[in-house]
Amino acid sequence: MTPTTPLPDLSVPELVEVRDLTVWYGGRQVSSMPRLEVRPGECVAVVGESGSGKSTLLRAMLGLLSGTPAVTTGSVTVDGRDVLFADERELRDIRGSRVALVMQSPQGSLNPTMRLGTLIRRVLKRHGVRGAEARERIAGALASVRLPEEILRRYPSEVSGGQAQRFAIAVAVALEVAVIAADEPTSALDVTVQAEVIGVLQRLREERGLAVVLVSHDLALVSTVADRIVVMKDGEVVDEGDVEHVLHESESPYTRELIDAVPVIRPADPEPERPVEEEAAR
Repeated sequence: MTPTTPLPDLSVPELVEVRDLTVWYGGRQVSSMPRLEVRPGECVAVVGESGSGKSTLLRAMLGLLSGTPAVTTGSVTVDGRDVLFADERELRDIRGSRVALVMQSPQGSLNPTMRLGTLIRRVLKRHGVRGAEARERIAGALASVRLPEEILRRYPSEVSGGQAQRFAIAVAVALEVAVIAADEPTSALDVTVQAEVIGVLQRLREERGLAVVLVSHDLALVSTVADRIVVMKDGEVVDEGDVEHVLHESESPYTRELIDAVPVIRPADPEPERPVEEEAAR
């Protein structure tokens, strides 16, 4: 299934721009992205098996590799601001005001000792949003992900995985970021809840023009929401293109392997008809 969201206007400047990005650990190259552009309202999915380098790419985009043993070259800009050469103060501003990370385990990323309302108010306060403006943003963000305001009185342990993930997205919406970077946001959820979370991301693209960089190992899932897909293997890009090309026209052996690995649910074979005499004997 291809997304119904209109393809982004290529005349609009990109929100995320990656050029010749390479990351090394201990002298070994672990991730390389020659070029990536994401515009407002666009979803680009980066797929591949564990260890393919896709999450490393996302962390580099958020400046989360600074202070680690990683060596990074190239350039990554978010809304025109260079992430790789930003200091820690600039990075905190970029992460809160322009790009937000939605992690794989939503409940694990939320402080278990804080009610959700306290958590979201503290995040907004840190970025200078208080009082009536904070209350207005929180109410609008919860409505956009279809969560009741009553959830603000709960602790992370008192909500489901799907609710926690939608709340994490609501925090990003309340911050009015331009880009959501989602790292395997549905892998810890069951199939029906996965669809709910993907539906939320789709609505936010349509209603708010949010750009989404979606990292996943699930090619079938991302094909329902992404405009373009980048396939990574062993730290390298091995395939990329729009959804239709990657799913139906790709000549990459690895992409075909990923597609063939998607389980297909087939109806059970009907029971063979029994002879009349056998049925009578029963």
